[in-house]
Amino acid sequence: MVTLHVPLSDETRRIIGAAEFETMKKGVFVINVSRGGVVDENALARALVEGKIAGAALDVYESEPLPVDSPLLSAPNLVLTPHLGASTKEAQVQVALEVAAGMRAALAYGDMSTAINAAEIARAAGLS
Repeated sequence: MVTLHVPLSDETRRIIGAAEFETMKKGVFVINVSRGGVVDENALARALVEGKIAGAALDVYESEPLPVDSPLLSAPNLVLTPHLGASTKEAQVQVALEVAAGMRAALAYGDMSTAINAAEIARAAGLS
């Protein structure tokens, strides 16, 4: 079994593609629950159709929602589910609390340490 748990970056984009499927043992299962784009979806569909791999499961896709012409939709032995890990009530409450704490720190103390795009915001505001 191959499971993917990586962020999407230049280094991980399509980290699993046709060449990697060729080297996998027949009968392997591939599970991607990290980010869409780390698996080459066309190569995955071909590997499933050709029987190179036994099956796969995805809850993330390169384009979301999955396009109606995606080869994944007709591939055999494939489970497709929505990416809902952060959609629980508890997760949404936690995210809201983290955002509020970050906003308070920024507004009250000038602490921008939780801002992902602070440099872009400053540039847009003419502050840099």
